[in-house]
Amino acid sequence: MSLTVNFSGFSDEVTVTGTAPTFKTDDPAAQEHIGFFNDYLESAFNSMLGDITDMSNTILPPGLVNSANLLNGFGTSSVFSSHGATMRAYADYKFLSISIGSMVGLKLPENTTNSFLNGKMDFGKLMTDNSIFGINPQFLSIHVGFNPSALIEVFPKNLFFGLRIGFFGLPNLSIPIENATVNLDFNVFTIGITFNYQLVSTLGIDDIIKWRGVNIGSGLIFQTTKLDLSIPLDQIDAPIGTGGGLLAGGPLDNLTLVVDPMAIFNININTFTIPIEVMSSIKLLFLNIPFGLGFDIGFGRSALSADAQAGVNIEGVNSDLLTQDKSGSLSVDIKNNDIAPTAFNFKIMIGLGLTFGDRFVIDIPLTLYIKDGFNLGVNLGLRF
Repeated sequence: MSLTVNFSGFSDEVTVTGTAPTFKTDDPAAQEHIGFFNDYLESAFNSMLGDITDMSNTILPPGLVNSANLLNGFGTSSVFSSHGATMRAYADYKFLSISIGSMVGLKLPENTTNSFLNGKMDFGKLMTDNSIFGINPQFLSIHVGFNPSALIEVFPKNLFFGLRIGFFGLPNLSIPIENATVNLDFNVFTIGITFNYQLVSTLGIDDIIKWRGVNIGSGLIFQTTKLDLSIPLDQIDAPIGTGGGLLAGGPLDNLTLVVDPMAIFNININTFTIPIEVMSSIKLLFLNIPFGLGFDIGFGRSALSADAQAGVNIEGVNSDLLTQDKSGSLSVDIKNNDIAPTAFNFKIMIGLGLTFGDRFVIDIPLTLYIKDGFNLGVNLGLRF
């Protein structure tokens, strides 16, 4: 037997309301008492709602309840992590560039980056109940860059197109939190196109010192993230009727209502990122030192839906006389949904790379978003 639980959005606190299930019986001795039994069952069920509410508010982190901040944080971190396998500091190849890499985007409370750069980190002030936080890892991305002028002379020699695909998954991961174990399913998929134009050509002496000029880059990258959380709540039991004479009577006395609730949250994040980047780098022997400025335009929608599963059992000597007639339901009044990521994300792009013959590249790109986050990646690339 189970309860159906529906959530419509999130407010600052979870409040649970519901309707008790009802039961029926084919046993003649129990039939004359079934009405009293369902009345007392409803009373026992209603007494549990406050306990379920208290447990939900205790076990759920404030950021999960305040879904506007949660969805904005995860949506913005999706924008940050959509740059996997980037070769933004190496846009001076002749024909083809192939790279694979990993990247994680972290959306931190506002002004975290400024505090870090100024050496004045005060986590007590940054991490408030209204702080926006989110993380989005992209484990495997592949980026293929192509210089079309190598095949079609009508294209400028300094124009480069690219295709990016990425994916990552954490299926059925168990995470212990206070008083419970959360099951997490997390999946990310990325696809996008990029282009770069080398505004100032590369200058220098190969294999000794080289300035890779100045290139501008942009594109359109779509990323979808699905996060499912299953949070078990404590089992609750209550006697049906009381010891003060309020008993159903007959064979339906001394029965207990047992409920095993579990909350299930589904977060779907769909973001589009338009990067605007001005990039350069200096190669000293085998070291490549990139630097650049830009911003990410992020748009899209993040939505949260939630339901739950709740096992309902009647326990006692004659519980086998009962079968469920009508299922019960729970509902939660939830506000805030369909939240967009932060639209403009100004950034400083740095990092460190190792080049071997200027064909094989190991690159560690780091982006500092000026107010509130960063991304960090590791890439392997081949240039032809």
